[in-house]
Amino acid sequence: MIQRELREKFLDFFIEKEHKKLPSSSLIDVTDSSVLLTTAGMQQFKDYFSGRRNIKKEIGSEKITTIQKCFRTSDIEEVGDKDHLTFLEMLGNFSFNGTYFKKEAITYAVEFLES
Repeated sequence: MIQRELREKFLDFFIEKEHKKLPSSSLIDVTDSSVLLTTAGMQQFKDYFSGRRNIKKEIGSEKITTIQKCFRTSDIEEVGDKDHLTFLEMLGNFSFNGTYFKKEAITYAVEFLES
């Protein structure tokens, strides 16, 4: 399977599970002055997880799926070998306001891997 197929399969799987697909946010986070670069798939949802904003009202769903561009520098001196990267994409599925938690997330992951 090539990367594009994996991305599509992942997003389609979670859309079938009633997740709303959202685009990747910018790699340079202009909404959060506490960070320079987007380093995690959930970073764009920080205000929703903290309760400062209401995702159901703004986005229309409490279950979200994304493929987020990320940049990591915590181990930049190791970049270049087979295990360390700076740029990556995180495939994510997110639940807000208790729509599901670890047990269901694990069930989804196993079901996706078996599909």
